[in-house]
Amino acid sequence: MKTENQVNLENAWKNASSFNKQLQLNLQELSDKSNYPKHWNILLTFIDLIKPNSILDIGCGAGSLFALLKKEHPSIGYFGLDFSLNAISIAKKNWRSKNFEVGDLFELSSEYVSSYDLVHLGALLDVLPNGDEALDKILKLNIKNLIIGRMELTQNPSYYKEYVAYEEIKTCQFFHNKQEFINKCSIKKYEVYQIENNFYLKKS
Repeated sequence: MKTENQVNLENAWKNASSFNKQLQLNLQELSDKSNYPKHWNILLTFIDLIKPNSILDIGCGAGSLFALLKKEHPSIGYFGLDFSLNAISIAKKNWRSKNFEVGDLFELSSEYVSSYDLVHLGALLDVLPNGDEALDKILKLNIKNLIIGRMELTQNPSYYKEYVAYEEIKTCQFFHNKQEFINKCSIKKYEVYQIENNFYLKKS
């Protein structure tokens, strides 16, 4: 049974009011290529390898990947999902696009995700206290090309530690047991490519 604190951590980003702070940070990063954070450059490296025509961005937040792709790969069709209504409202308004929708990872079907060439999770698994459960769910969808950004691995049993994001959101950082992650990917027949703490999973 989940504790009250775990439930609160799960809902922290869903109820967050600070996506405007995330957006302002991302706008600074988007202003020039020299400002791109490392994980964006790694993501672009993977995209150059995969060459997708369409991307589903799960946990899109304020939707800045939409703008990044418009700059770097304008031909790629983008669609963003986030379980926060506030995040989706900000994304739609700021990027003037309808390609955003409220959606929950745990409610997605294999049929839905199969219509996209690439599925991207940017730090989504990293901020959930049930990170292993979320990983199991995403692997069960049998996605052909999956990028998991900023996922931390540990030699220890999986665990999470709490911290405060944007000076107001009580959230967490999840650490997945490395061997369990490798085993799960092997069972689902994924080839795994890693650059630092970013992973590209390709169906073999």
